[in-house]
Amino acid sequence: MIYDHGHKKLLAAIIHLLYPKTTQNREQLYYRN
Repeated sequence: MIYDHGHKKLLAAIIHLLYPKTTQNREQLYYRN
C-alpha cells in the first residue's frame, strides 16, 4: 500500500501512542515501504 508522507506521520503518531516501546521498529517498516 502507498501512503503519502502525511499519512505516515499520522500512523507513526497513533502507533507511538499505542505502542511507544515499538515505535522505532514500526516506523522503520513503514518508511521502508
